[in-house]
Amino acid sequence: MEGEQKHEHDHDHEHHQGRSLIARQPYRPPPCEADEEELAAAEAGQHAGERQGGDTHGHADDHAHAEHQHGSDADSHAHDEHQHGSEEHGHDAHRHDEPAATSSPDEHRQAGARQFPSIECAVITVSDTRTELDDKSGALIQSMLQEAGHEIVGYRLVKNDAQQITQALTHMLAGRARFVMLTGGTGPGTRDITVETVQSLLEKELTGFGELFRILSYEEIGAATILSRATAGRIGNKFVVCCPGSSGAVRLALSAILIPELAHILREMNR
Repeated sequence: MEGEQKHEHDHDHEHHQGRSLIARQPYRPPPCEADEEELAAAEAGQHAGERQGGDTHGHADDHAHAEHQHGSDADSHAHDEHQHGSEEHGHDAHRHDEPAATSSPDEHRQAGARQFPSIECAVITVSDTRTELDDKSGALIQSMLQEAGHEIVGYRLVKNDAQQITQALTHMLAGRARFVMLTGGTGPGTRDITVETVQSLLEKELTGFGELFRILSYEEIGAATILSRATAGRIGNKFVVCCPGSSGAVRLALSAILIPELAHILREMNR
């Protein structure tokens, strides 16, 4: 009887101890299909998050790369602006150092005087009545040019004849003369053919000489200046002038126009 009770007591104790052990274990419900679906969904979400994180990281890298490239472009643009600014500054400085594109007539005269300090000159007097002994206008031309520091390299007196005028002028231009001044034969008379003869040889006519000469002559002789057909021009790189035959006309032309501008004119013709 006592053995049976002890056996039962031991059995109860073991049973009670087993229940205590079971009670201490956390409750884990048996797996079901719903739990498996949730687990799969969680795993899928985790993988999606990893992919999304990777994409986000790639997008961030792309964005950072774009910003870096944009910064490089900005640096390049800044470099271009700096270079452009430097070029403009250098260009402006270069322009500042250069002489002005347009200079004054006085500067042109000075440049001509440096290039032609002494000019080789020739004189041709056109007259049917004068001789070398009484050619006052021819002598005045030579003396005024020499006093101005120029050299007389030829002199001739010819008739109002186109062939004689042409031969004399051609001879002077073939020699050393850079400036040839003809006096006489510029009026409106039948025998006055100097202007027509010379004009046929001119490459460029400088009508300004005749215009200015008549303006200045008007102050001395009034409206009678319309009788003068004085003119000038270039043949090759040499300067040719046709002036009236009076001493007053010669003096006016040389003092007011030709001597002050002669070197300047030749400089322009030899550019």
